[in-house]
Amino acid sequence: MTQTGVVGTPFAGCASAGVRFERGFGDPPPAAENGAFAHYHRYEVENINSKPRLWVNGETLARWERQACGSPDTWKRAAHGWRWMKRAELMTLEKVTATPEEFGLCVVLHGPAGELNLLRVIKPLFDGIISAFQSDDGRGPEEGLRLHAQNAGLQVEEAAAMLRDTSRAVLGRTKLLKRDGLMQPCDERCVLGELVRDPAIGAAWECSGEVFRVRTRS
Repeated sequence: MTQTGVVGTPFAGCASAGVRFERGFGDPPPAAENGAFAHYHRYEVENINSKPRLWVNGETLARWERQACGSPDTWKRAAHGWRWMKRAELMTLEKVTATPEEFGLCVVLHGPAGELNLLRVIKPLFDGIISAFQSDDGRGPEEGLRLHAQNAGLQVEEAAAMLRDTSRAVLGRTKLLKRDGLMQPCDERCVLGELVRDPAIGAAWECSGEVFRVRTRS
């Protein structure tokens, strides 16, 4: 497995304009003295206009534009992003006959001026969005549902209905909730992810984005 991107505290100062991660399945480079690595991570600082190395965007699964998402300071858990993404108006939604084994996610944040470390917010934001495009199969414990509803600021009945709704589950159906109320999205299948800050200054925080199929770059 190979991975390229910009992740981690040492890169915090470089992560105000955009972040990209990629996951690959090729062989890692050889280790010293004829050793072998099971996997490796590669970190780089790149131009904001650079292209992904391993993947090419394919067909759009879902797309949305400028949805109110609240301040990134409030994104403590994935449940926040999940809630507003489940209610977001979608510009495009594909009727999926086969759940993609791998997919990509590109998100653009629009908002007020000021510094924002994208590395701090990418995990709860992406987990929430990915979870919103899955549906829960109902196998999760009741305690987990109660805690998830609390995290999302919803009544239990409303949270349960939103979790089990399949109308936009382009990424499939699974046991989405754990006992502690946290979600377990299929983020391991997200092989290409981009989070970009819109340089234009806006009055309030909004989010645009796209979930899409991917093809390997030749």
